[in-house]
Amino acid sequence: MFADRRLTQTYSLLFSALMIWTVTGQAFGLTNERASLPGSISTTAGQTSSEEVPAVSDLSLERPHPPKVFEEREVSIVGTLTATSDGGLAGKRIVLDRRADGARWSPWLRTKTDAVGGFSFTVALRQPRTIELRARHVVNGETVETSNLQTLTVLNRSLSLHARQRYVTFGDVAMSGETRPAVASARIVLQRLRDGRWRKLGATTTRADGSYGYRMPNRQPGKWRVRALWNGARPGGGTREVSVARRYEVRVVLAPEVERVTTKELGATWHAGCPVGASSLRNVSLTFRKYNGVVKRGVLVVHSSIVSEVISVWRMALRTGYPFRSLISVAEFGGSDPRSMWHDNTSAFNCRAVTGDPYSLSPHSYGTAIDINTVRNPYQDSSGRWWPHRKGASYRNRSNARPGMLFGASRVTSQLRRFGFQWGGYWSHPDYQHFDPAFSSRLAPSATPDNAAEAPATVRQPSGPAPTKAGPLSRADVPDPTLLGKGWQRDVEPGGTEEGWLGNGTSVRARDPHEAANGALPLGCADRPGLVLPVPTHALQGSYRSVATDDPARVVVLQFSSSREARGYFVGLTTLLDGCDEADGPAGLVVRKLATQPTYNLGDRHYGNAGRWSEVDVLAGDRVAVLLSSRPIGDERAAVRALRAAALE
Repeated sequence: MFADRRLTQTYSLLFSALMIWTVTGQAFGLTNERASLPGSISTTAGQTSSEEVPAVSDLSLERPHPPKVFEEREVSIVGTLTATSDGGLAGKRIVLDRRADGARWSPWLRTKTDAVGGFSFTVALRQPRTIELRARHVVNGETVETSNLQTLTVLNRSLSLHARQRYVTFGDVAMSGETRPAVASARIVLQRLRDGRWRKLGATTTRADGSYGYRMPNRQPGKWRVRALWNGARPGGGTREVSVARRYEVRVVLAPEVERVTTKELGATWHAGCPVGASSLRNVSLTFRKYNGVVKRGVLVVHSSIVSEVISVWRMALRTGYPFRSLISVAEFGGSDPRSMWHDNTSAFNCRAVTGDPYSLSPHSYGTAIDINTVRNPYQDSSGRWWPHRKGASYRNRSNARPGMLFGASRVTSQLRRFGFQWGGYWSHPDYQHFDPAFSSRLAPSATPDNAAEAPATVRQPSGPAPTKAGPLSRADVPDPTLLGKGWQRDVEPGGTEEGWLGNGTSVRARDPHEAANGALPLGCADRPGLVLPVPTHALQGSYRSVATDDPARVVVLQFSSSREARGYFVGLTTLLDGCDEADGPAGLVVRKLATQPTYNLGDRHYGNAGRWSEVDVLAGDRVAVLLSSRPIGDERAAVRALRAAALE
């Protein structure tokens, strides 16, 4: 009992001595002695004992501010050194260590304490992760004090992108997303993958809550991949953030719309005397694919009888990828066929003469003929001239196939031919752009077949070579080329379906009397409602060509049933010419009169689509002769005499 009391007193004295020694050591800064006490850490950086956190420490590390932060956002790490072995607190070297995922500690940042032992670090991390932090007081390369542990979490900064998966052309592709964290006024760039490369679509900026939206026309059918780019948490700075790529598909639809057309909408493509009126025509709006793959809406003005065929062909073209430059009414080009061709346009209705031949009414005047991609499918007129002259030159060589060109085996060509259209590419003077129906029964018959002031309301297709005689008219009634001056000769023209006739191997050919009489009139310059002109019984045309310049000239001799009817037609012709001054004439035809007498007329016609032609008109008994030359006539009054002499034979 006594021994137990003595043992208890001994233990009490030893514990008191130990406490006094500990307090005394703390008062005099004897920190190194604690290295041998239980719970201490190794004094060598990177080496640890079984316990990482000291039981008692004069070096503390506060919780990072903020403890969770997004990439490239700054975070503040502060701490305090409260005691050292030499009693000083300023200028002490502090090392900040870090480790992640249980790996070994590694030195990260270094600094020195301030006057009261405080220290701080400001960092911005780019890699999302969670790391542990500790501070060490280092003297002469040895760790003399280690702080408590703190944790810093770096959150993943991200950019999202959302888009619907399927669209139909001519709506908008709508994309949206947001930045994380929410950053206002951040510039977001949208890209689309094309031909293996990411290409810029456009850019937008984020709203106050970090969200953004972007819309663009979906005019490129196909399956696409898009992504969004963000150049950092601060506008204009930081590393690039890329969203997950999204896929979407744009499906193209033809969406045909058929509407009635008004005379006002037809503009200069229609005028008095045209074979069809606005009531027979339709505006057909269609979707088509351009050469660059973009889809667009366009309009064809066609006769109501071929609307279903047009829709069927364009649906096939859209499905197979056949491209067009444009589908624009020729009214947008002032009724000028050369201007429309120069723009590589695809069109249909245009009440006009055959380009290069002012005597022949084009099938386009009925709204049943179609010209497709006019630059890439050029046209050679009966004189051998190509249209358009320069822009289509490289496409005359048909061995070099390029998008938009037409060939006999092309699907567009095959489809139109199945519907009864003929292709001008097979003609001796090729017209690669041209299609017109090889039928006429579907067009309304003429209400006034005995009026030359109205064009025939049916398209007459040639069944064989044109005759060399027309009733009493023969080659002897067509004057010698010397009436034009020196250097002219008779010309043998091959003709063609667009011209409405096929050559017979001579310089003269019979013509449909109604068509010839109507074609000789300058229709459309002045609206003459109710004008009725006699229709001749026969018509014969002769052709000439300049040896030096290859320019053409043509004469048409009209045989009437009486001299009274011939005079009636001649008076009507001169009356219409009077209405074609510059003020009244539509774009495409202006007439300059030089002289008018009871039996002859001299002047110039300037056709926008067929050039400038010198004109001599002669009345001789029951015949009228109309001469047009693409070059100035040397002696116009001599030409009058020659025409009169030939007509009176």
